[in-house]
Amino acid sequence: MNLTPHRPSSPPAARPRLTGPTSRLTREHRLERLTRLQMTLAEAHADAEQRERERVAQLLHDQVGSLIVRLRLAFGEWSHGQSGPVAADPALAQVTALLGELSRTVRTLTFALAPPDWHGDLQAALEALAAELGLTGPLAVHVDASAMAVPGTAEIPAVQRAVACRVVRELCLNVQKHASATRVDIVPKVEAGWLSVRVRDDGRGLPTGPVEVDARGLGLGGARAQLQALGGALVLRSEPGRGTCATLLIPLDPDARPAEGTSGLSGASGASGASGASGA
Repeated sequence: MNLTPHRPSSPPAARPRLTGPTSRLTREHRLERLTRLQMTLAEAHADAEQRERERVAQLLHDQVGSLIVRLRLAFGEWSHGQSGPVAADPALAQVTALLGELSRTVRTLTFALAPPDWHGDLQAALEALAAELGLTGPLAVHVDASAMAVPGTAEIPAVQRAVACRVVRELCLNVQKHASATRVDIVPKVEAGWLSVRVRDDGRGLPTGPVEVDARGLGLGGARAQLQALGGALVLRSEPGRGTCATLLIPLDPDARPAEGTSGLSGASGASGASGASGA
């Protein structure tokens, strides 16, 4: 029998802690990897959302749209075969008008979910958006994309382009609803690895001095969340009677740092805009 007392083995030696420049480089490397992973996941999520939007839009167009067409044809044949008091009933005209309104609503929803013109470059997508908004009211929407034509300007990936267009569209709709504006200017550009799109209107602005405000009450929570997921920001500045300027920023490169004049924007990513807030 072995009566030698048991001696626990000594614990493994602790790994030496890195200090100084080596430690800092290691932390920066980990942060860079996490940032790249976050952007990859955000882009995959946005891409999946875009595909789902296109699927729902196709269903609306092919199934709901075709059902409305068949219903309008059937109702038209029935109403044309009526005579006497039934044919003179104003309810028939009302039903016809409602069916027409339903058809237009489905077309509008289909376009809003997956605008076909957004599959081109950013300039073409924004110009198509401006044309769409010009058909829905007296607001004049102008796009100045001259900065995008500078040689060497990076191409905007589909995911970032779709998010930018959706946010710009929501900003312009807010202007239409609340700002009492007559004009909106949209200016996209790429600088230092960031896409920025400025949306400036000539509306009544916000009721206080130059501000950066939270977007939670302005109906732009979804837009803000999409920008934040991509590492972007949405910032609003306004003065009473002088309109509002909203700027959305989206990084095109995980290593990008805010361009000159945009420092601190990442901390203001909850801000939101266009003078749509004016009436909020």
